[in-house]
Amino acid sequence: MKPARSASFLGAVLPLELPCGEGFSCRFDISCYQDDLFRQYGVAESAAIVAAGAGRRAEYLAGRFLCRELLRRHGLPVQVGTGRQREPVWPRGWIGSISHSDCMAVAALAPVGADRILGLDLQPWLSPVQARETENLVALPGELEALAGVWSRASLLTLVFSAKESLFKALYPHVGQYFDFDSAVVTHMDGGHGSFVIELRSTLSSTLPAGSRYIGRWYGLGDHLLTVIAQ
Repeated sequence: MKPARSASFLGAVLPLELPCGEGFSCRFDISCYQDDLFRQYGVAESAAIVAAGAGRRAEYLAGRFLCRELLRRHGLPVQVGTGRQREPVWPRGWIGSISHSDCMAVAALAPVGADRILGLDLQPWLSPVQARETENLVALPGELEALAGVWSRASLLTLVFSAKESLFKALYPHVGQYFDFDSAVVTHMDGGHGSFVIELRSTLSSTLPAGSRYIGRWYGLGDHLLTVIAQ
C-alpha cells in the first residue's frame, strides 16, 4: 500500500476508450508533490527533468506512471525512454502517446501495425481571453469561421489547438522533426459525435504529402478536452 502522501498526490487511474490500443487517465495534485514519489511509484527520472521545477516534475511523474501501468499490463519493460528531442521512446513493437496539464494526465499504448499512428493531447478549455491571445499562433485565417456552429470561438480554438498537437504526436515518429501549427488545418468537426477531420497543408515526407487527411476523435473530460488521432 502506498503512503497517504503518495495517495493524495495521484487520484484514481481510469481507462480511456480509444479507436485503437488502450489508455489511462488520472488527476493529480501538484501541491502534494514531493521528489520521493518517483521512488514510491517506481518511475525513473529523466535527465531532462532533474533540474526542473516541482510543477514540471509532478506532470512528468503522473504521465510516466500511467505509461508504467499500461506497459506492465503487457509484460513489457515498465520505463519509457527519452529521445534526443525529449520525445518518449517506447519498447520495440509498440507506440504510445502522453499528454498532461497541471492537474491531469493521459497516456495511450498500442502495438505497432502497418502505417499505424497514435497521438493524443489534453488541453484545459481556453477562456475567451486566452483564445484571443493565442488564436493567431494556432489557427489559420478562416479556420475557425469554417468550423463555426454551436461552440464558442474559444472552445473551437481549444479543439484546433489540441487536434494539431495530437497530429504532431501521431506523425513525429514517422517524420523525425518538428512542424508548425500552419502545417495542418482542421477542416471539419462534429459537435455531436465527437469527431474532426484534419488535413496536412505541407508535405512532411514522401509518405505524408500535403492533402493527407486524418479523422480524429474528441472527448470532453469536464474542464479538459482530449483529442485522439489513431489508426
